[in-house]
Amino acid sequence: RLRGLLAWPVALPQEEERARLLREVGHSLREDFGGEAANMVRAAEHSASRLVTLVTRHFPGFRDSCVYKGRQVFLYKRAQILVGDI
Repeated sequence: RLRGLLAWPVALPQEEERARLLREVGHSLREDFGGEAANMVRAAEHSASRLVTLVTRHFPGFRDSCVYKGRQVFLYKRAQILVGDI
């Protein structure tokens, strides 16, 4: 279904996971920020580091981590890329 919305002719890598993440983001934006990403930016007071914190708090799919030497390390690469794009 995501492929149809994007008019993409071939299967997308991890298509179902991408669709799930889009639903997650849309739900949180609607519930927590009145459906507007700009409201999330305002809530972060235009601070990139605060926006990364909000993104990882409200969008679980952006909480990327790995295990290093037996300890979980949070990278937040996706959140940082999103904030950089905004």
